[in-house]
Amino acid sequence: MKRILLLAILFATILIGGTGCSMFEKNNNNQPKQDVNELALEYLEQKYGEKFEYCAPAGSSYTGTRTFLATCESFGKKRIVVQIDNYKTDERQFRDNYLALKYEDRLYDYFSEIVNSQFSEFKLYCGAIGVALSADLPADATFDEYLKDPAGNITALAVVKESEYKGKEQLSQILETITSTCGASRLSVVVIVIEDTRFSDCDYEKAHDCNIRKGYLAKGEIVRGEGETFIDYYGGE
Repeated sequence: MKRILLLAILFATILIGGTGCSMFEKNNNNQPKQDVNELALEYLEQKYGEKFEYCAPAGSSYTGTRTFLATCESFGKKRIVVQIDNYKTDERQFRDNYLALKYEDRLYDYFSEIVNSQFSEFKLYCGAIGVALSADLPADATFDEYLKDPAGNITALAVVKESEYKGKEQLSQILETITSTCGASRLSVVVIVIEDTRFSDCDYEKAHDCNIRKGYLAKGEIVRGEGETFIDYYGGE
């Protein structure tokens, strides 16, 4: 009985010790180091000049990269993606998508101006994508610098009316302007043409479904990734 009790105590001790090691690193003196999540939050506070709070983990950390979600006063309940590359080493690097949230409205205006150059009435859906930007992108980076960040991942979906559609050249002008001004390494932009009778009732869900199910009259699309950019057109003349 004593032996069983001793083994139970030893097993519990191992579990407790293992849990502690999973949360903190140790320095050369075998003393716990500061949690890397706390280091990341301190880095963000120093970089952007405001308080950040940890929310929840995001993704696996088995690859040597740790990702979690945080909030700050500037964005209310919107969650910021925080990524720590090489988090187990002293060469760790902190990245985040703070600027993607900061420029969310500007991004809408950017796409809106380009689409409006060809169509007077349209519906546009875009926003910040939850991926970390480049570590060397400064806190005071301009919108143009953000737009050209190679680590960026930008998407947009625009819906235009059939009555304003005069041909493929309109879609071509829109997509070529975007590819020449947006430097994000991952870019997905879709412009679809639908019947006027469906336009007023078309929200994001219906527009997305229309794109997936090929329910459009015509479509122009940009797909950029792996160092290549493709522009394709479907339907229409």
